[in-house]
Amino acid sequence: MMSFLQVAQLVDSAFPTGAFSHSFGLETYVQEERIRTIPDFLTWMEGYIQGTVSPIEGTGVYWSAIWVPAYLQQSRQQSEKQEQDKIKSKLLDLSRRMTGTRLARESREGASKIGKRYLHTVQAVYPETLLGDYASWIKHERGDANAAIVHGWICAFLQLTPHMAVLSFLYQTVNSMLQNLIRMWSLGQTDGQKIMTALFPLLEREAAAITAEPLLPSQMYTANVMQEIAAMRHESLYSRLFMS
Repeated sequence: MMSFLQVAQLVDSAFPTGAFSHSFGLETYVQEERIRTIPDFLTWMEGYIQGTVSPIEGTGVYWSAIWVPAYLQQSRQQSEKQEQDKIKSKLLDLSRRMTGTRLARESREGASKIGKRYLHTVQAVYPETLLGDYASWIKHERGDANAAIVHGWICAFLQLTPHMAVLSFLYQTVNSMLQNLIRMWSLGQTDGQKIMTALFPLLEREAAAITAEPLLPSQMYTANVMQEIAAMRHESLYSRLFMS
């Protein structure tokens, strides 16, 4: 029961991650009236999840959740530092690859800002997670904070399965984007929940696919080129609610 409450806390839209400031190109689509209806948004969201989030952040969450348990165990047992350094190198490489795979500058910067905020909040709420080590690595080795790694790390600490880590991250992502859509549209909360419910099967399929046949970090990709272009053009919009 405790693990359920803890993961529910992490994916709640009230948990401060800074995601409310970033639309990752969605605002461009809405302003240009390429998203005008709920079916339009569902189509966009499906493309965003399948073409960007799953192959990048979903992969990142999975490998973080796979590698971090060994790091935590070795830290508790005070094992040889060499083994911990191997995991550190893999996580930093994973973080850099996730940042580099996003094509739009605002998307890269937005993901980094969300990662820093998520890292800060989780550290404050769960100081015993050793996420301070990750914070130190990215500070001293010029890495980018990444919410996917933070989420995989905290889920590993909470002893959740990699599948649950990935699924909860996908839910968190959709929930954040949906709340941003509600701010852009005159959309009621009930309609918002209907949209979320309609996306549940997609999230289940994507989480199952990621954990059944995970991409290697070197295989991460983005296939949603139009969304990336919209994210690039976002900075030239006449007026903006969001930073990306």
